[in-house]
Amino acid sequence: MDRRRTLIGVFAASLLASALLALSGCATTGARMSGEKPQPVRVATIVEWSKAGLPAATIIARIRDSGTVYRLSAHQMIRLHREGVRYAVLDYMQAT
Repeated sequence: MDRRRTLIGVFAASLLASALLALSGCATTGARMSGEKPQPVRVATIVEWSKAGLPAATIIARIRDSGTVYRLSAHQMIRLHREGVRYAVLDYMQAT
């Protein structure tokens, strides 16, 4: 009888773990779930965010989440830094 209870307990625990694992895969962003393509982040928007004091990590996360790719010249990088865009953001933009 004890062995049967143990087996039932193990089965129930396995079933619960499987259900939780399956449900955890459903957590995604709204845009991705609805099939919407994220909007690109414009360079002018990055300048606005930088001037407003948004942390570099937040700006980088928004760029990453949007999937935007930048092809910046050295001149553009210098201009953006003079306009207040932090080096960490510029480095990330250059790496896209």
